[in-house]
Amino acid sequence: LALAVVPAISVAVKKFGRYLRELSHKTQAAAALAASIAE
Repeated sequence: LALAVVPAISVAVKKFGRYLRELSHKTQAAAALAASIAE
């Protein structure tokens, strides 16, 4: 059972990590844009 569960969890974690990275990148880009507009 563990041999079936562990790979599934690792795949889910990788996909979630990639999603979080994209989200933080977009957030930083939006913050930079707002900062440049504010100046």
